[in-house]
Amino acid sequence: MLSARSVVLTRSDPIGADRIARELTSAFGHVGSQFHEVRGHLQTDDELHPCDPQPPGSQIYRDHCDRVLYPASYMRLTSKLPTVPVTSRGIVVGPDELPNFCLLDGDGLTPDGKRTLGTRPRERTGVPLPAPDVLARYTGPGMALGMPLTHDRQPYGRDLSLPPAYQDRHVFVGGNTGAGKSILTENAILTNVKATAGPDILIDSKGGGTAEEYLRAHYARYGDLDDVLYFDCTKVLPALSFFDIRPLLDADVPRTEASARVAGQHEEILEGLLGAERYGRAADSVKAIRNHVRALFDPVHGDDVFGHDHLYATLSRTMDMEAPPAVTDDGLDEYFESLVERDREIFMKVLSGAVGRVDTIATDGRLSTMFDHTPADGAATFDFADLLDEDRVIVFDFGGMEDRVNHPTYSRIWKSLRGCLPKIACLVGSPRSAE
Repeated sequence: MLSARSVVLTRSDPIGADRIARELTSAFGHVGSQFHEVRGHLQTDDELHPCDPQPPGSQIYRDHCDRVLYPASYMRLTSKLPTVPVTSRGIVVGPDELPNFCLLDGDGLTPDGKRTLGTRPRERTGVPLPAPDVLARYTGPGMALGMPLTHDRQPYGRDLSLPPAYQDRHVFVGGNTGAGKSILTENAILTNVKATAGPDILIDSKGGGTAEEYLRAHYARYGDLDDVLYFDCTKVLPALSFFDIRPLLDADVPRTEASARVAGQHEEILEGLLGAERYGRAADSVKAIRNHVRALFDPVHGDDVFGHDHLYATLSRTMDMEAPPAVTDDGLDEYFESLVERDREIFMKVLSGAVGRVDTIATDGRLSTMFDHTPADGAATFDFADLLDEDRVIVFDFGGMEDRVNHPTYSRIWKSLRGCLPKIACLVGSPRSAE
């Protein structure tokens, strides 16, 4: 049994004393469990005290000097009333809790003792666990999250997992370098393989060995890699078509919106390759690229899919022959007419700037191979939609890839995956049947 009090006295700085006293009310906020907490209350001499001869603050000071021990009052009659919290000025603690209320003189401590008693930084303190009935929802088959710690950093005793029913939400994993983010992610996918139906996709965009570590863990658990589709993106890339609006059209996205999205994504990639300042230096050239992409998706004169080499050739033809692509959109038609009618020197400057920017991809063998790809008759293609009904793990490993190539490659894969999101939304979190 103990009582915990602190008194702040002042003659000249009541505001400062009040601030310090309020800070001390939370000094023992970290002590407690899921069944009780230690909460401080502030009392001053300014409070009314019609039934007590002593002001509240002075009375606490006198009790402090006299070392008065408040009795435990958990069992008083008012505590049995509904909605009335069970409180007590006297605190009953166990051996593990008692040291939290002790103040030690640090001058005589050894270096090891000072480190032991040092205050833990706020960002490293434990987060109070939710109520047991809430934690009970995150058990059973699903995406493993790990073993949580209690407020005193002891194992909770039960692993938590994200059930299939909750997997249509975003999950953010944060932590310092070396905290175990990659290991948690690998284990989450590893356990989710058998808990859900449909594909699990791991994109290791930064390298660092995460993809290879997952392959080893998958083999160790399941005995083979037969259900894993692995892409070492430094050696082989999936046969994806960048300038392809068919998935968006299948998802009922209007053609004008679909072409604008692809044009915007193409701009983002070029901006990443050239740098924002250099790419945006000539706004007219950027606009020319964007409108040529939209023109090549024209419903009459264009197509639903084309290669980057076709875009490059079309821009070059516009520059050399002053012959822009035919369009049915009145706005684009008016733009191309005004472009051709401009002063010859300005026209050449705008188009040469556009061709020069697109040339960044056209002259890079690694990028042009991917961006020039179009699905031809009998040619191999890769479509996430073809894998929606398969129980497979798809791994994209970008380890060792040059940064300037990494970004557009990752963007292309992510764009293709996003095109299937309306279909994937129906499958995410689908629990595996008993069969």
